[in-house]
Amino acid sequence: MPDRQKKSVFLSSSLVLLVIGAIGGVVFWGGFNTFMEYTNTYGFCTSCHEMGTVNEEYKASSHAANHSGVPAICSDCHVPKPWAQKLWRKIKASNELYHKVLGTIDTPEKFEAKRLELAENVWASMREANSRECRNCHDPKTMVLKGQSDQAKKWHERELMTGKQTCIDCHKGIAHKLPDYVPVYDEALKSIKTSGGVSAGSKASVVQPAVMFKENKTDSDQLAKLDTGTEIEVIKLEGELAHVRLIAWDREQSIILYEGMSRPIQSAKLTIDGMDYIKIGKTQKDSYTELEWREITLEGWMSVKDLSGDNGAVWSYAKTMYESDCQLCHKLPVIDLWEVNEWPIRIKRMRRYTKLDLDRQTLVARYLQRERFALDKGASK
Repeated sequence: MPDRQKKSVFLSSSLVLLVIGAIGGVVFWGGFNTFMEYTNTYGFCTSCHEMGTVNEEYKASSHAANHSGVPAICSDCHVPKPWAQKLWRKIKASNELYHKVLGTIDTPEKFEAKRLELAENVWASMREANSRECRNCHDPKTMVLKGQSDQAKKWHERELMTGKQTCIDCHKGIAHKLPDYVPVYDEALKSIKTSGGVSAGSKASVVQPAVMFKENKTDSDQLAKLDTGTEIEVIKLEGELAHVRLIAWDREQSIILYEGMSRPIQSAKLTIDGMDYIKIGKTQKDSYTELEWREITLEGWMSVKDLSGDNGAVWSYAKTMYESDCQLCHKLPVIDLWEVNEWPIRIKRMRRYTKLDLDRQTLVARYLQRERFALDKGASK
């Protein structure tokens, strides 16, 4: 066969292969893209019975039905629209198939046990992307703020428009039930109670609001009620009770005791009987307020179960509650946002938004006061 004819056959074959390859590529790409888009449909997302719980929550939300008639389905919130990010999200979703086989959340009970972890993973992802999927529908540039409530307008202007916070910081629990942190806190408290050994001659911390008794019996006179986190000295142990010593400060001879002079962080509250048993040490006057402070020593008996030898564990527990609970509604406030005396007031204002009981709210407030005090002390050096 002449070279010219061979070349013609080669070119013809190459052209055929190119056309076939192009057609095959288009078919493959179209099929791949069609399948990927199919996996974004509401029907596909809810086809697994594991999604039954969250689907029912979604159907009751404003994302499923609203006055404008514009719903947002699963993929609108959980799958990026940019193609590269979308493909990466699909690749990561293969992990969900793995857990489907394992049956990790194949019952409502298993799902509830994992709800907190799952929710925190989603929130972190959305925060990292600056709430990209929220902004597909809710673009701050097109918001008509004057049509919003005063509260929404204030927060959008002050936090969203300035970039201080992103959508997910304030809008968790829109389409699904918020996880319950209380069982987590209960387990953390239980762990502190059982792990911190108390020994004579050492220091210990109060793990829950506790009573100091006059004598080595729980039906004797009560001398004081100690707040969680208050540090005491263990003098000796007798059975389930410990002979302890509390050193604190009072101001203007009040029944409230504080951690230190000019440090208005409450540690205990004396009873009427307790006021008769205090020993007064040094006395100082606060140069700023002109108030008189007295160093107070009080000895009595406490239940060992109310104490822990690990002081750091108590404040770590308080920090966990602060970081977890306060981030459910907004971005975590910085410690120096408010002064030492103002933190308890701010926490009190948040009572209607939190599931923390009053004792835990008080502990969180004390934690923030201590952190702010330490910040101020470090800055003054």
